[in-house]
Amino acid sequence: MRDPGPRSNRTPGDPGNTQMGLDGGSTAAEQHVQIESVFGLSTPCAGTLALCPAPTAQQHLAAFPAGSCVVVYDTAARRQISVLRSQATSRPVAVVAWSPDGSHLVAGEAAGAGGAATVHIWNAESGACTQQLRGQHRHGVGSLCFSPDGKLLASTGASHDGQVCLWDWRSGQLLARQGLQGEAAAAVFTEDGLNLVAAGKGTYKVWAISEGSGSSGGAPLAAGARARGGGGGGLVLTSKPVTLKDHRAAAFVAVAAAPAPAGQLPGSCGVYALTAAGVLVLMRATARMPDKAVDLQVRSAEIMRHQPSNHTIHHASGQ
Repeated sequence: MRDPGPRSNRTPGDPGNTQMGLDGGSTAAEQHVQIESVFGLSTPCAGTLALCPAPTAQQHLAAFPAGSCVVVYDTAARRQISVLRSQATSRPVAVVAWSPDGSHLVAGEAAGAGGAATVHIWNAESGACTQQLRGQHRHGVGSLCFSPDGKLLASTGASHDGQVCLWDWRSGQLLARQGLQGEAAAAVFTEDGLNLVAAGKGTYKVWAISEGSGSSGGAPLAAGARARGGGGGGLVLTSKPVTLKDHRAAAFVAVAAAPAPAGQLPGSCGVYALTAAGVLVLMRATARMPDKAVDLQVRSAEIMRHQPSNHTIHHASGQ
């Protein structure tokens, strides 16, 4: 079998399609085997199933990690359509995410030997690796999320890593980094893109995103503003006080921005936070205080997803 690249729909024998670029200098002559399909998947958690958010023909696509590969699956046709993988490493993939327009897929590596974990970014159509974000998460990547406008990517470290990073993912520029005392199992931007929320076991943190540099913070980031690069970063994460009341000891497994109905400002409906015990908490518009909570009556919960129809999907043991 031939290996023209990470996607099975490339033209065989075309050297232009077999160059891996940032994945490490592979050529057509060096590639011999193509992975056409993968059986199985990695252990389910908040970041191991990514549904394409694009309201197009791509809305039926899902992505999930399987070992060191990322499988793209067409849920309508019930078949795998591509397998993405790094040519530079065989390190397992821990989490995956789609860009808001469905044009790119990102994958964060699990902890392993050989230094800090890498975040790989692929063009979803061509399968080409367009960027790699390195050097920040020594103990693996715990979660990935895009800002609503798709210009920023947030990555959090896995257990014991303690890092939250903001990236200009197209250029590979690290724009901001913040230490985190605790484990972040999931992260999300508020719907207006002005705040970043990270949650995990006994952890729920909110940061305001502002422009500038320095510990004193900077000007608030305007909704939809483009992140600025620069040698010093370009953005500041400023911690906000949070009151969790009865949920302060909860183990959060997933967070998602609550979409605002037509006629209301983006971000006005707050953030949903799901606990491992199966309690769904709606945080207020500031994302800093519980508004409502409902016990889903399940033994445990693992995954929460928002669809374009604004429904929430829960993957729970025993349901």
